[in-house]
Amino acid sequence: MVRFRRIRLADHRGRDATVLLVPVGESIKRRYQDMDGRPVRSVRRMRGTRETCADALLGRYPDPDDLARSLID
Repeated sequence: MVRFRRIRLADHRGRDATVLLVPVGESIKRRYQDMDGRPVRSVRRMRGTRETCADALLGRYPDPDDLARSLID
């Protein structure tokens, strides 16, 4: 249930009014697009070296538990 805020206004002549504040939704959904019109996505990347790539780490730590411990340390 949406609750609207009411404001009561009055002047010195005895006239009064109640104003109802209604939230206005966004009518147009804004999406960023690239030059070809495709939607833009955010991607997270991690920087790695030859010594820290997945194959090198799995070669150095064949047991997944040892690999996890060394990454945490």
